[in-house]
Formats: sequence, C-alpha cells, structure tokens
Amino acid sequence: MLRSKRIIIKTTCLFAVFILAGFLSKEAIISSGEDAVIGPYNSRTTDSTIFINGTNVATDKETLENDQDTSGNLDVKTNAGSVSNNGDNKNDSKNGNGIITKTESGLAGKDQISLESQAPGDKMPSGETGDPVQVQDASAEIGQQTDDSEDNPVPGFVPKIEDCEINIPGMKDEFRFLYLADNHIIVTGNSDTQRILDNESPRIADFTDHDSGFKSAEEFSKWVDYANALKVNGVLIGGDLVDCPSQENISFIRDNLGRLHMPYLYALGNHDWTFPWEYFTTTAQTQYKPLFNEFMNQNTEAGMMEYDDFVIVSVDDSENQINPGAFNTLTTAFEKKKPIIILMHVPLETPSVSDKSKTAWGSDISIGLNGIKPNEDTTKFINMIYGTDSPVVAVLAGHVHFADTSQLGDKNIQYIVGPGYEGNGIMLTIKGN
Repeated sequence: MLRSKRIIIKTTCLFAVFILAGFLSKEAIISSGEDAVIGPYNSRTTDSTIFINGTNVATDKETLENDQDTSGNLDVKTNAGSVSNNGDNKNDSKNGNGIITKTESGLAGKDQISLESQAPGDKMPSGETGDPVQVQDASAEIGQQTDDSEDNPVPGFVPKIEDCEINIPGMKDEFRFLYLADNHIIVTGNSDTQRILDNESPRIADFTDHDSGFKSAEEFSKWVDYANALKVNGVLIGGDLVDCPSQENISFIRDNLGRLHMPYLYALGNHDWTFPWEYFTTTAQTQYKPLFNEFMNQNTEAGMMEYDDFVIVSVDDSENQINPGAFNTLTTAFEKKKPIIILMHVPLETPSVSDKSKTAWGSDISIGLNGIKPNEDTTKFINMIYGTDSPVVAVLAGHVHFADTSQLGDKNIQYIVGPGYEGNGIMLTIKGN
C-alpha cells in the first residue's frame, strides 16, 4: 500500500553533554561472568566506511593524496595513523581508507552514508519508550502525519521516524544522522547455493514491511533515497543490515551504499557475517566477516567518524561481547577529549530493555548481569561508558527488534531503534544549546 505522507514518531530528546577531562574509571561497575551466546539468530553490527560524492575515498587516490575538500566543507585526509584503520594505510582496491577528520559546517549534500540491519520479524511491544535519561520533552506523538515535503521526500515511502536530539554546549554547527539497524536484507539470485535459497527464501516474508508491502531489499533502497533527499550528514548502521553474507546480499549493499551521498558508519550484527550452519564458527570468522572490510575501512572491529565537537565510534559486539580489537580505536577516541557516541549492535542491559526483551524473546538478550554475562573485555568496555569521567554521552544499538530509550548511568543515554525492515529509523540531531 502506497502512502503519500510520512509517519513521524516524535520523541525529542534534549541531552546536555559535558566535556570531561578524564575518561577511564578504575571502579568495576559490572563484574565479569560466564560468556553466553544468547539471542535471536538475526542481529549484527558492522563497522565504518567513508564515501564522498558517491565514491569510496579509498579508490579515489587523487582525492586522498591531495586532501581535496570534496564536499565544499569537509576535509578528507588519508588514513595514515588514524584509529579507524589501525595504521593499515592502503590506498588501493575497494576499501575505504579515508577518515573524516574535520567538518566546518556539517557534511552537506553529496556525502554518503549507509544504514540498516535487522533480525527475525518479531514485533516490538507497542507503546513503550523506556525510561529516558535527561530528556526534556519525551512526549511522543505517534502516528502523526504531515504534508511537509521534507518529511515525505520519497513517494510511496512512509518511514516511522523517531526524532532524538543531543545538545553539546558551545557547539555552533548542527548535524543530522539517519540511524538504522536490523534491515535483514535478503536478495536471492543465481549465485546462491540451494542451501542458501532453502534458508533465505522462507525468511523474505518475515522481513517484509507489512504496512508498505516492501520487502527488506526494496525498503533499504527507499532508505537510501530518503537519506539522499534529506541530505543528512551521515548514515549510521547498527548491524544486521543483511540477513546473511551471501554474494547476492553483499552485491546489493555494495550497490546501494554506493548510492549514498554522505558518509556512513557501519557496526556489524550477528547476522551480517553468519549463516545458521556457520554461526560464530572459524569459517565464518575467516571467510565471511572479511567480506565486510570494504564497508568498514578495512576494520570490522571498530570505526570512527570525527568532527570538531564530537566523535562517533562503531564497536563490534556482534558475538554478544565486545571485540577486544576495538580497544585501540576506543582508546584513541577517548584521548581526543570530545563527547563520544557509541554505535553497536547488541544493547546494554537496562530495566526497560530487560523487561521488553523477556516479553519479545523469552529471555534477556541484552548485555548485563541479568542477560548475557559480560566477559572481561566487555566489563572493561562497560566501565569505560559508566565511568565518572567518561566522555560517552550516548549509545546507539539495535538487535532486539523493538525501540527503547533508557538511561545508562547518571549522564548518558541508550537509543535502541526498531527494525529497519519495518520502516523504523531514528533521526539524530546533534547541536549546541
């Protein structure tokens, strides 16, 4: 069914961010426990990639070598010594080795982003938004429609957008990011084996938007058009962009992420790089996860987008624990002494998330003492977020297929976006007071 108006779910989240000097807390906020691989087979996260004007900067050597200002207000530099590539400074192939190091007035117009990821087609509990942290206007206007052309830039596509806002004192510019997760894109074709077809074909209906009738792949193409039409500064993808790492799926996201006119940051989800018969196996680690290097700056463990006043860091927790390889990037980001936004797939446990998860899945599939017990590395990561002097102001997650806004500690907040295959997204605005 085609509609001409966009449905807006408005939850304006005004969150004052304070830049603090120290970052690592020495107190153990959560004790490490036994590893537990729990949760739906269908949630992933991917890392970072930078595209400028529709071109992967890693393949545009002239742009990299000349530090050309491609967008008119964005300085693009080679990734030499940058955290998002852990020092692997290659300027060849299809790998994105560029890093955004400075923005004067946002990534306007033609800079690309990527989005979306999702899990099995379970419905989120309706009417729940969680316990907002330091939110000044958490009233929701659900189902409100508007004729504003900016709200309906793609004919026939009516996304369910939640508007969230983070305020950083002293910040002059304003940035808008489209955040998606759990799109569970499925594309079948001649390159698929019979085993893949037998697994994926029945799942196409599971990941179809029952309001619009769009299948997950069709809907993601609409999301790309939507991001381009609104000229957002970037697209953030919280994992499970695809339902499995088939060649057809990889080819599809390559083509569609390549259409974005802005940078994107992609955190892996558990479905992105696994099949049911190769779930977290050595084969999946060595053969399928590397397929996502081209979308993540050659580093699926962590990625970074840096701006004058804040940093966004993607972290791989697609195996229900923080990938230890992410700490180099995290440490570098913390040393910048700027507010940090974390992009990951599996959310951290809060009372709201735990309750909703038990309702939707029968158990708590978030990371925490009552859900998936954090190991030593994940405990270290949690302490970095909850630490007294932590610069982390927000965490973006997905995986659970329901929306939630919850407080983490005393001063930061976790936004969980509903599944992208059902048309859910967050428009995250970051600006000064």
